[in-house]
Amino acid sequence: MTVANSLLLRHLTNATNLDGMITVHNLAASNESGTIYSPKVTMGTEYAVARNGIESVRINHHHQREALDRVEQVMIDAFVSRRELPRVIDVCTIDTEGHDPLVLEGMSAMLKEKRITLLEFEYHTKGFWSPYHRESRSLRQVTAMLDQMGYRCYLEGPPALYLPITQGCWRPTFERHKWSNVFCTHGAQARAIIDAKAWAAFDLRAKTTKGSRRSGPTTLVRH
Repeated sequence: MTVANSLLLRHLTNATNLDGMITVHNLAASNESGTIYSPKVTMGTEYAVARNGIESVRINHHHQREALDRVEQVMIDAFVSRRELPRVIDVCTIDTEGHDPLVLEGMSAMLKEKRITLLEFEYHTKGFWSPYHRESRSLRQVTAMLDQMGYRCYLEGPPALYLPITQGCWRPTFERHKWSNVFCTHGAQARAIIDAKAWAAFDLRAKTTKGSRRSGPTTLVRH
């Protein structure tokens, strides 16, 4: 969303001769459209909190205006329609420092229509993932929404470790608020590949811990 990072990305695509394949949009994705005010930061700054609406800019008046850039806020559903993007989006990756739940809510129409084949987002304790946020979203709520739309989701771990967390596999221990990536797909072929990787990793762990005392039942359920 920050202007500095959009300029950096455009520079990188030009420097690597990928500008014909990659388009950079200086926009903020959320669950509603409008205008936000982004802090002016140095290039590469990953975590920056935007202010919504003109009222926030009236604080400190001119000083506040000089410290912020005006940026368009969009719902991905509207953006995809406006840009006339292909009906099927192969991969969608979301990394918005705790605002991932809002981005997902703003693309609910696409998800219901299963227009995104592979979806990945970040989960942790920042932003709207924080249990102390006044509009907090839980991983359980978000993955339940995706489950209803036909997506199977997995917590991603080390290489080849995928832990199913939807379609009857949810456990309260998954709501751990630690830095994690969540991978979701509705594609039968993709699910088969990921499930095979998940079971291969599970079987390997079972062999290495064979004979050891277990603290409880496994959370991986074969469907």
